[in-house]
Amino acid sequence: MNYLENIKRIRKTAGLTQIDMSERLGLTKNNYGKVENGQVELTVNRLYQIADILGVSVTTLLEENVGNAQKIAELEKINEEIEKKNRDLQADLDRTKEMFDAVWPFAKTILSVFKNIDPKTFIENPDRDSLLANLKEKGFELKDESLLGLKLP
Repeated sequence: MNYLENIKRIRKTAGLTQIDMSERLGLTKNNYGKVENGQVELTVNRLYQIADILGVSVTTLLEENVGNAQKIAELEKINEEIEKKNRDLQADLDRTKEMFDAVWPFAKTILSVFKNIDPKTFIENPDRDSLLANLKEKGFELKDESLLGLKLP
């Protein structure tokens, strides 16, 4: 890869247009286009100006593998974003697990109550006393007449 391709790639990566570059260098867009296309030879001074505008060194512009370095930088940025999303997802998962752990004992109690209730009880005698009697028949005893603060109907 030659230095002109490097200039063009770095310019585009920086979000600059040929018009932006021409204005900053004091050239017409046409003349700057000729610079990138190799129709005009760059002076050392102009090469330093371009490097300064692009925020890179002249050495970077002249490197053969600058495209690879940019790709690596872009991949590292993407990797950082993925790692942040993974940390956020892990935090969400941890919060969900904490909530589940807090609710599970209550859920187990409710499940054991409903497992022991004869559905006919609600249809034939939907009152509280019938429900408690049905639970006692099945061997399920309540220490008080509520489940974790919720009164039975």
